Amino acid sequence: MLTESVKNYVNEECKKQSNVFGAAFFEDHVMLVADYSRKLAEKISADIEIVEISSYLHDISAVQDIKNLPAHNTLSAEVAERFLRAEGYRSERVEAVKRTIISHTVPLKLNGATPEEVCLSNADAMSQITRPVYWLYFVFSIRNLSYEEGRKWIKARVENNWTALIEPAKEIIEKEYLLVRELLSF
Repeated sequence: MLTESVKNYVNEECKKQSNVFGAAFFEDHVMLVADYSRKLAEKISADIEIVEISSYLHDISAVQDIKNLPAHNTLSAEVAERFLRAEGYRSERVEAVKRTIISHTVPLKLNGATPEEVCLSNADAMSQITRPVYWLYFVFSIRNLSYEEGRKWIKARVENNWTALIEPAKEIIEKEYLLVRELLSF
């Protein structure tokens, strides 16, 4: 099945020494995004296969090279296109995956975006709220921020993402959000 092939490919890329995010990025971010995306897809009637494939591949270019991070949405869509075309995936499905990945960097609302774009963009934000330990590692070990800068970054990330989420996304993670706020003393 193509979805499993994509998942395995991304997992292997995450295990490579060159992945600055570390192997934990696969479980603590990619898999969580895929899980939240599936849950949202069921709630808002999105194409689950497009959502899953996009979830696995949404950050792949940054995993392959941290220098891609500023443009990772566009570059990850290009990596996805090459991979999916090599697997014989239908052209219109490839385009749907690319579009979904390109638009994932901020949580999108239901009006003005495809259901698949809404799922991935919200799921990405949800994972950044519910996995603070990984994102603390990111700000202090990868971005090398000071204590105050890192604390300010994580607080802004959690609060801005929460505010931007659609209601079904908030319903899924509300308990975790409140716990994270308490744990991080917001």
